[in-house]
Amino acid sequence: MHFWSFYDQTFTKNANTMKFGIAIASIITTSAVAGISANQEGFLRRGGLEDIHRLLAPAGTAPAGYVDCMQTRYTDAGNRGTLGCTANDVAVTNVIVKEGPEACTAGEMVTITADFELVLNSNARYDIGLYLLTDFSDPTATAADGASCFLTGFDYESDGTCGDITTSTKTITGVTFDVLCSSANGGVLSLPYCTSWNQQDDDACNSLDQIGYPLTKSKCNCEEASIPIRLCEVEVTPTVYESCSGGTIDFEASATGVFGDTPVYTWTATDGTSTFTETGSSGSFSGLAAGTYDVTVALVDGPCTDEVSAGSVHVYDTVSLSGSLEGSCTGVYDVSASASGGRGGGSFEWTVGGTVVSNSAFDTIASSSTGTISAEVTYTESCPSCAPSEGGSCSYLKDSGLSDTVYKPLEITLSGSVTDETCVTNSNP
Repeated sequence: MHFWSFYDQTFTKNANTMKFGIAIASIITTSAVAGISANQEGFLRRGGLEDIHRLLAPAGTAPAGYVDCMQTRYTDAGNRGTLGCTANDVAVTNVIVKEGPEACTAGEMVTITADFELVLNSNARYDIGLYLLTDFSDPTATAADGASCFLTGFDYESDGTCGDITTSTKTITGVTFDVLCSSANGGVLSLPYCTSWNQQDDDACNSLDQIGYPLTKSKCNCEEASIPIRLCEVEVTPTVYESCSGGTIDFEASATGVFGDTPVYTWTATDGTSTFTETGSSGSFSGLAAGTYDVTVALVDGPCTDEVSAGSVHVYDTVSLSGSLEGSCTGVYDVSASASGGRGGGSFEWTVGGTVVSNSAFDTIASSSTGTISAEVTYTESCPSCAPSEGGSCSYLKDSGLSDTVYKPLEITLSGSVTDETCVTNSNP
């Protein structure tokens, strides 16, 4: 049998029926998580067929309480040939989780107790068996590979009706099984399954060994169910920056795999002595002492979490910029500036009336006019680790208290001898 060709050729659907299942009236009960509609179609989906294939495969080493998969049991019952499962007489319409986690992490095993609602798409069927694929770890398995399956059925009754469906629906209740947390269907847990049945009524039904394999190689149905247990796939990507503001760390984060809830970001920064906490997808730590801080972020998205390191950031002291301007009576003025804190190694720029007059911390500048001179000094230092909005540098401005008066040089006409030439304040405007 070429299993893939079988699926490719026969999976069709109309308004009421599926060739390989049925249209689902209600796929998820009130226990569904946010984002899964109570009437959402797609409960049985086409994906994951490699894993459904394993339900038909011979079993490998299975945990205690687990059984051979359907092909092995079919062969062991004295039947010949390879199962084709072309019928859809019995299908699962709903999986109602009674006990189990609200969410699971991909790759871990989870224990679930659930009710399986079955529908009868034909006349009465007997000795119903339900196979659940519990090992989702190898999606490339072939018919020669082992598979870990769990077989369940209705409660065994002395009258032989334990695995029979004579009305349109019936429920297998309280099925407890382990399954690998995996999904390919909207972020909720996927469960490949097969149903098997007998078209002939057999009164002997007092153990699971007497049910669970098809009467013929076509009398089985394989699909995949979506179980309302959320698969946690959220992943946060943080970025932290140095800040031009002293004692500050800027941060921002993005996330993938968010299920639809409003995610909550919690940031922590510590220098080994003190710890600070902030919330939000972006923001800043402030009021930090100079030093190196390790930053982490934890994202909570409903029942799912992700916590990662954002790296280390060095915090600098706040830049303190000072400057002075001193006029003269000789047509020039002196400027001086200094900066402390910050990263160091920056540059200075002096401007008067918007015009750059010097790029030195200390300078003597010839004035183009006399009177009061007001100046501004800017100190700029490189910051390649700052946020992109900072433009790769930090600038600090001092624009107050930087003014003085400049007078033109004193002109004296000598008529006789002069022994003392003194510049008298305000005498030569």
